[in-house]
Amino acid sequence: MKKIIPFVLIIFLFNSCISEWDKALDEKTMDYQWIYSTTCCNQKNTSIKIVIDSQQFRIHIKIRELEKYIHDSIPIDSGYQINYFLRFFTNNGIVYFPNELSNSYTYKKYKGTSNMMIIPLSVVYRNEKTILTANVPYILLKQIKKGKQKLYGELFAEKQCQTTSDSSINRISIPQIKTRWCFLLDMPSIYKTMLYSAGIYLQNDSVFSPIGMDFSLTRFGLPDIYWTVFINAKDSKDFSNYFWRSAEDTYAFNYTDSDTVSLIHLFPNDRLIIGVYDRDDFSHDDFIGDWYGKINTLVSDTFKSIAFDHITSFNIRAEQKGCIN
Repeated sequence: MKKIIPFVLIIFLFNSCISEWDKALDEKTMDYQWIYSTTCCNQKNTSIKIVIDSQQFRIHIKIRELEKYIHDSIPIDSGYQINYFLRFFTNNGIVYFPNELSNSYTYKKYKGTSNMMIIPLSVVYRNEKTILTANVPYILLKQIKKGKQKLYGELFAEKQCQTTSDSSINRISIPQIKTRWCFLLDMPSIYKTMLYSAGIYLQNDSVFSPIGMDFSLTRFGLPDIYWTVFINAKDSKDFSNYFWRSAEDTYAFNYTDSDTVSLIHLFPNDRLIIGVYDRDDFSHDDFIGDWYGKINTLVSDTFKSIAFDHITSFNIRAEQKGCIN
């Protein structure tokens, strides 16, 4: 047994290295060209790295002595916080946030004022350098045509504080912190799929019953049922891309509402997770069931009935609209 353990460990490490090598092969660093700079953000003290892969591109910006410049040159009152953002332009104008993602729990945070797409940057301070990073999923750039396109990126900053009068957040642009560059993006195809649901019916027998799922002195303790979509899911445990959530059917044996969900995604056979849950006011929501599979397996002119976990029938169908860019 002791001889087997080192062998298994070697196999595990080898497979991990293979996965990292495959990931590195899928990535590519892009060249870029400076368009606009300022005193504190320019070619001399700022470096930009753009790394693309099959799902997104990542931007890394390093600015030397930015904190010192802010301290010496920009009036920042106590209580203020500086936030950094990205926005993008094409030759036709600004890139807007896709309406199809307005209800997405993962992506709606990128929706700025006037429907502009705004990407928040994470900040790390290290060795007198301000390091800014962000991931930009391709589906946020739905309005850009597929193929090689010139894309302009702009870094900007805002200082914000909470007003004392009504506790609202006051945001003020910092014109000294701004830079713009351009690069050639090979934009992938973006696909649209419509999901239609027509009822979810729960198991109700001696093994599992919706009766008593919620604490209640009346109404049999029936659940508040809702369902969700996670896409793109790498496997059946990948709940990282929370795309959509339905309303709740309260105190219900079954979910009898009908829903229409507009999905935008990168590949026709992307995988998704459909989750069904019971909202709980006093603890985490209760699991009822989840289904994992490819979108194209749900394509049908009529509703399909799928069964999983404590769901005896989930009536659903998909309609693929094809490439939309």
